Amino acid sequence: MKIERLLCFQAVSQFRSFSKAADNLYISQSSLSKNIKALEDELGGALFIRKSNNLVTLSPFGEFISNEINNIIEDYHILISAADSYKINHSKKLTIATFLNIAHSGILRPLTEFEANQDNFYIETIEKEHSMLRMELAMHHVDVCFGYRELIGDAQDYTIFPLFQDPLILVTTKEQAAARGWKGSLNLADLSTVPFCFPREDLELFTFLNNVCWANGFKPQLTHSNVRLGTIRQYISVGLRCTLQFDSISHSKFYDRQFEFFELKNAPFLTFSMYVENQHAKQMKTKLVDYILKWCDDNNYHVDRGIRPTCLAMEEES
Repeated sequence: MKIERLLCFQAVSQFRSFSKAADNLYISQSSLSKNIKALEDELGGALFIRKSNNLVTLSPFGEFISNEINNIIEDYHILISAADSYKINHSKKLTIATFLNIAHSGILRPLTEFEANQDNFYIETIEKEHSMLRMELAMHHVDVCFGYRELIGDAQDYTIFPLFQDPLILVTTKEQAAARGWKGSLNLADLSTVPFCFPREDLELFTFLNNVCWANGFKPQLTHSNVRLGTIRQYISVGLRCTLQFDSISHSKFYDRQFEFFELKNAPFLTFSMYVENQHAKQMKTKLVDYILKWCDDNNYHVDRGIRPTCLAMEEES
């Protein structure tokens, strides 16, 4: 059933005249008559009674069916309005998924800068652990996703932009380092007696850190605390623990002068990557991707090396 035929019925019913209804719809009277005849054939009954003075009235069948037709037309207008609203609002936002500690990685800065420089636009941000990021990508729920590629893997219908390689480092205090005689780069295998505490909010990362220790020949001496980086920071600051953490996160989270970082000779790195959805073309998505890539280039974030956002560390310290 074509909506044009229902609109023709509504107009004739309102004006009680084929000629006035045709003028109101900006169509010819013959075209209107054809639509009414087609609707009558489709519904199986005459909808109007034509009078000699060129006026028409609703037939009993037309009276019976008119409310249903008006309801369909009203629903049609609601549908069109909702579709228009979606197209307007959907083009004004991007849904971005990130891993839980992205605020400490430095990449949050260009995201907020980009949104601040756009009119009538906002970023809807979802923070989740890596296993949930993988699910969001599989279900095509997000426009852009930031996370470690080795933990997320590939994603169908998403282009992956590697932004930088994030090496694993040891985080401790200057006092602990001096007491253990640590200098320069350290071997992971030599840390078997170190009391560690790893953050557990992201199970993929927690498992990765454990596996790194096992791969280097020892089971990490972990406390069983189910804590986040903020709590771990306090434990380390009083000399009770050390932790393994990624370079980008460490230098903005453990920014006080009491903390010390050690490169690990045989430690792996993870590739901090941006996943961009391909199927739905959005101008803002393209602009954001270009902005992020340029920002990374301008700030010496390169895929072939780790980063140290010292500017963030200085801001925190001051």
